[in-house]
Amino acid sequence: MSNAKPVCLIADIGGTNSRFALAQQGQTIKTTLRVLKTAAYAGLADAIRDYVAQENLSAAQIDSAVLAIAG
Repeated sequence: MSNAKPVCLIADIGGTNSRFALAQQGQTIKTTLRVLKTAAYAGLADAIRDYVAQENLSAAQIDSAVLAIAG
């Protein structure tokens, strides 16, 4: 993934699973889609940190985020 283009974190946080992916220029990067067990994390920030680490990124490389949260 080119770091020259803005990177957006997109997530769908549910009671059972949390789905994360990255997008650039309005397009989801399908190879970055991951499903994490919501209960495995103390909170949303922990799940985001783990996902970002799995993608070998730092938080500073994320320009924006769109989150859909159940509830």
